[in-house]
Amino acid sequence: MGHVADIYQQIAENTDADPKLQAYALCDLGTVKQRSRYVRQPGGLERLLQIVERSSKLLPLSDPKHTVNFFSLSGAYWRLGELDKSLQEAEKAVAFYSQANDIFGMARGFFASLEVYAVEGVTLFSCKKRTLTNYRL
Repeated sequence: MGHVADIYQQIAENTDADPKLQAYALCDLGTVKQRSRYVRQPGGLERLLQIVERSSKLLPLSDPKHTVNFFSLSGAYWRLGELDKSLQEAEKAVAFYSQANDIFGMARGFFASLEVYAVEGVTLFSCKKRTLTNYRL
């Protein structure tokens, strides 16, 4: 996987590359860097936050690739045991997809939330009640 991360990094650093291509490469680099072996290293979370911030600045506001950043941060926080932050990021993805009327994307976001709730030991019923009351399907 290091080779793929190196390719994403090269694209992101290429000043001649299209900004959208750079943003997408950064988003995909974030999916690699949210894994335990990266995010648990000293400075790993900070590096991921920088990647996400940079890609978010390059992406148009309506681009669904933003959700990749939300899921990357959710996964990183989950791996670090910061479950409230993990849940907040998953809920950002649900809100993004809700605004775009993308029910499949919302389902993906709800699933990510369920993973966090499972770690917290919260019942499925209370999860549905908390999450579904905030959004219209």
